[in-house]
Amino acid sequence: MLSIWPKFLGPVEVDETYIGTKETNKRADKKLKAGRGTIGKTAAVGMKDRRTT
Repeated sequence: MLSIWPKFLGPVEVDETYIGTKETNKRADKKLKAGRGTIGKTAAVGMKDRRTT
């Protein structure tokens, strides 16, 4: 099977963040009744080849 993603050949930097509004800024009937701050948000992950020599 052929891969469409290039392979990283060295150190790679990876970072993640969660995008969305705070539950405190929403109306009471729209708030999610779940635990932590990542609930109801979209995860975004980025990777970058460091290209060290």
